[in-house]
Amino acid sequence: MIYRYELLLLDNAIHRYYDFSDMADSLAKAVFDFLSANVKLLERTLTVYCRRPRSGDLQYMGRFDGPGGRGDAATCHRHILLLANGYEYYLSDDGFVRYIP
Repeated sequence: MIYRYELLLLDNAIHRYYDFSDMADSLAKAVFDFLSANVKLLERTLTVYCRRPRSGDLQYMGRFDGPGGRGDAATCHRHILLLANGYEYYLSDDGFVRYIP
């Protein structure tokens, strides 16, 4: 099912925010579409908020950690998306892939 995501991404390091609207099947896909359009932000740490449809209030959705990484002895993944529900995703060429340790 496709949803409209009204994202607000905050870069705390330079105190700047980015508005982005996207039709996607998941939040991870919407963040991937944003990063595809703004490749220069891949090395930044961004806090992700989503606007509620009726009230316009912001809801914390997660954090994109561009310089950080996760992994074990065999593999290491960079560009991690940490969602508020506890799921972690790493960036691949085709989009975000769920990280399962």
